[in-house]
Amino acid sequence: MPDVAIERIDDGLFLASRPLDEGIDVRAALLIGATRAVVIDTLTRPADMIGFAEIIRERRLPCTVIDTHADWDHAWGNGAFPQATIVGHARCRMRLLSAAARDELRRKSRERPGFFDAVRLVPPTATFETEMTVDAGGLEVQLHHVPGHTADSIVVYVPKRQTLFVGDCAESPFPLLESGPLDEWIAHLRAWARADVTTVIPAHGPISGPELLDDNAAYLGALRSAPPSPVDAPEFYVEAHRRNVDAARSNVI
Repeated sequence: MPDVAIERIDDGLFLASRPLDEGIDVRAALLIGATRAVVIDTLTRPADMIGFAEIIRERRLPCTVIDTHADWDHAWGNGAFPQATIVGHARCRMRLLSAAARDELRRKSRERPGFFDAVRLVPPTATFETEMTVDAGGLEVQLHHVPGHTADSIVVYVPKRQTLFVGDCAESPFPLLESGPLDEWIAHLRAWARADVTTVIPAHGPISGPELLDDNAAYLGALRSAPPSPVDAPEFYVEAHRRNVDAARSNVI
């Protein structure tokens, strides 16, 4: 698997992306404020964060890590920042401390010997339920709970940049249903699409504008009534669409 690629957007924003075996990429972000660095997600293992850690050391800044949720491709690199404050939803902490997370790490370690050896499940040390703000020094970073993909999912909004980091709450071509509630998720996406947002950065898929949020909301809203149909997308999303339809119609979410 190729190494993590780091893209410098400007002196205050860097993006890191890693290809996954599923045929898609996952993206993390690094924000640089006057007094603090903020890492949004840490990808699949501590080694994925070497580039971000070097940038932070060069700036001589303390670091806050934000987990958008506890999925393995978003939070298993937390151990790269042993001195950092790690922030996430209260349920994110619960998930990373759970037996299910330990079982998943053991399973993935068996499937890919050596790759996950350095992973330790490091949970958030600071948690919230609805919203929270991190001050990076002239850069306000707002965290908002948006349950839907997972119960612990959040988005990260940076007003100064008019940028919304959506984790897996929205993506291209569409998000994956895991827990719901579906109607609340749709309402959040539509509200953010009408907020002061010009740039939407998902963890999966191209950087977009607020139209991505409207498109995702429309897709989710149609799932209960639209017939399952082939999706013109990578095989991962073709199968994900089938699961999404089944989940939406089961009334589970």
